[in-house]
Amino acid sequence: MVMTAAFKIILMTSLAAKGGSADSGIDLNIAYNPRSATVIQCTIDKVFTTDWRHDEGSSEGLCLKVKRGRKFYTVIVAPLWHVGSYMNFKSGDTVTISGSLRMDGKKRILVARWIKKKGRTLHLRTIAGVPHWESIGPVPKRRSRGGKGRGRGSGGKGGGGRPSGM
Repeated sequence: MVMTAAFKIILMTSLAAKGGSADSGIDLNIAYNPRSATVIQCTIDKVFTTDWRHDEGSSEGLCLKVKRGRKFYTVIVAPLWHVGSYMNFKSGDTVTISGSLRMDGKKRILVARWIKKKGRTLHLRTIAGVPHWESIGPVPKRRSRGGKGRGRGSGGKGGGGRPSGM
């Protein structure tokens, strides 16, 4: 399934300052392992961003800190540019997350494959764990063209694409 620009997350809580947070010591490039796949239902404790370094440079990475029973998990979601307004996350939300459970010392790290909230699903990786964003790259910002319509015709001035003067 190809992800579209509509799959973005608006952060409804205050995010950590650019460059990371108290949780920014996370290795965001932890490999997804299908053999350690699990599904948990949990409550979001915190939404934060941190620096995500990759082959092309770096970008902000979206992470969640979630609680299930007495256990806390850090969830690696995706680069922030890959996610947008499809699903709103905030502290106290109940979500179901499918992902690869990894341990970093005593820290539980969940590399998310998909996240469900209120009947909607945010797909992040294939069943093998390949990130969807690797095939699409950063989503460019749209520039306003002014006027109405779909950008067809003669520059938004009407005329149905015919040369002026006809």
